[in-house]
Amino acid sequence: MTLPLCLASCRIQRDIEGTDRDAFGASFRAFWDVLPKAEGSGPEDEEGASRGTGKGHLGVELDVGYVAGDDDQGLAGNEFVQLGGTQFLGPATVDLDWTLLAGSIALRGGARVEDYLVVEGIGGLGLTRLHLEAEDGALSASETFSSVGPILGLQAGVEPLPWLGAFVRSTWTGGFVPDEASLGVTDLALTLKLAKRVVAFGGWRWWDYGAEGNSGDSDVELKLSGPMLGIELRF
Repeated sequence: MTLPLCLASCRIQRDIEGTDRDAFGASFRAFWDVLPKAEGSGPEDEEGASRGTGKGHLGVELDVGYVAGDDDQGLAGNEFVQLGGTQFLGPATVDLDWTLLAGSIALRGGARVEDYLVVEGIGGLGLTRLHLEAEDGALSASETFSSVGPILGLQAGVEPLPWLGAFVRSTWTGGFVPDEASLGVTDLALTLKLAKRVVAFGGWRWWDYGAEGNSGDSDVELKLSGPMLGIELRF
């Protein structure tokens, strides 16, 4: 009886792991400037507003991002994963599908280091919501992870022309309630000014998400990357 009992109880619990290198992301961002514009201290753009070299700025940013993806996770004969109280036993291939929503309300501020270089810091409150589904042909399960916590980040951008720019941005959100999760997001993008207060941006985005499983469920680790498009409104 020892061997059958061991085969039933000596399985190794794996994290739920998903990777998607072709995950399209969408983003919406709004920025409200809370400091008066600097005048006469830098080159002017097409609307006549000074860029204010060396002048600080501060604003409130609302940011929302969305991505969906899928992957297959293989399990060896002595492995299993658990989601929503359902165990998926190996050997098996588990199909994973997910949607990930991230949002934040934060202060974003910094200064122009040179005429066309802007360096900014980001700090505020962030939230993440992951809906994850799993199935292996015989069983299926789903779970939603929601988390709220601080967000911190850095952004650096260049504006060689009044209507054209580029930026790199990296943020980290650490959520603790009601679920424990973290999300790192990195953007490398170009910006195109469509109107006085409307800017389109697009490029490549990397997502690195992790969540702790509840009630014996497996932890979740997702690594995503892919093209990203977004709109920013500036007030």
